[in-house]
Amino acid sequence: MSLCILGYEKNESDLRLLEEAKKKFESVFFVPINRIGIGLKDEFSITYRTTDMFKFEAILPRIPKKHYSFAYQLLSLFPEDRFMPVKPISYLIANERFFLLTVLRKRGIPTINMHMTGSVKSAERILETIDYPVMIRSPEKKTGILVKNYNEGKNIAEAIINLGHHVLIEDCIKNLVSVYFAEPNIITCVKKKTKESDIIFSKGELKTCKIDIETEQ
Repeated sequence: MSLCILGYEKNESDLRLLEEAKKKFESVFFVPINRIGIGLKDEFSITYRTTDMFKFEAILPRIPKKHYSFAYQLLSLFPEDRFMPVKPISYLIANERFFLLTVLRKRGIPTINMHMTGSVKSAERILETIDYPVMIRSPEKKTGILVKNYNEGKNIAEAIINLGHHVLIEDCIKNLVSVYFAEPNIITCVKKKTKESDIIFSKGELKTCKIDIETEQ
């Protein structure tokens, strides 16, 4: 079986991965995504120099998260029967929070309440109907501002939208527990201890913790 590793620039981890892969696969090829050509003609084409990328039987994406949009589009062009341990949609789920919650809700998994809009008037209507406190931020940012009432929220949402961004308005989560797992095993659990004095929704204080049975299930 032939393997193609898609990355950006070879780093130490990629070099070690290449050496190990050569022990398992008949041929191994590393391709930097910034040198790939994509064609949308009568048929799709993905080429690197003179190499047809569709000839590889297995694709291992090692694409940096900052290129997640391109990664999704590129990987989606490969045939569905191509072995690919990291699926194209994984890049969107890992980097687009609103999209992640949408996918979870569609699959019947409860999530926090969240709203997104690019309109000041729409933001005002949302802020009139929600419970406080909430966090307001731009989708491009991982951190946001904790607001405790309508007037604070209106001013912050208006400022973000006037800068040309959409705005996310979401429930404020205190003492968030993050669970990391490699199916089917839970690897570790981390709790973020929120402080009442926090104005910016920061990383907080992280500590390992045990989870209850309901969370584990």
